Amino acid sequence: MKRYFTTGLIFILLIIVSHAQDAPDLASDEAVTSGDIKVVITGLRNDKGRAQIALFASEKGFPFDASNAYMTRTADVNKGRAVTIFSDVSTGEYAISVIHDEDMDGDFDRNWLFLPGEGWGTSNDVGGFFGPGGYKDSRFILDSRSASINIIVHY
Repeated sequence: MKRYFTTGLIFILLIIVSHAQDAPDLASDEAVTSGDIKVVITGLRNDKGRAQIALFASEKGFPFDASNAYMTRTADVNKGRAVTIFSDVSTGEYAISVIHDEDMDGDFDRNWLFLPGEGWGTSNDVGGFFGPGGYKDSRFILDSRSASINIIVHY
């Protein structure tokens, strides 16, 4: 009788252990609703001024009207590089623009031919001789808890 009891107990324990391993991990099944976006900016020609970074959730104002941005940051320039983090950003579609505000006047300066007078960059490195490209080409999707976006500044 003791042998049947021990065998039955082992059998029950094996069933419990096998079901515990198959149980879903509830934490991994939760939908991601927000995340952090780390922005690494390179190609800054000097350490003067600061980098102004704008995170846009729509075309409105992109790339230089930061008053229409979803979030904005400024970052110090060090050895031609700047880094910032947008924290707790709702998942969705975004585009980022950067201005190297060398004279710290808060504006994107242009020369007399209306060409960029200060450095600029966008997510996806979109743009040309006359400046940055549009929102549609610069957009990306935040769908995880963290993302890293690299932006190269052009002059």
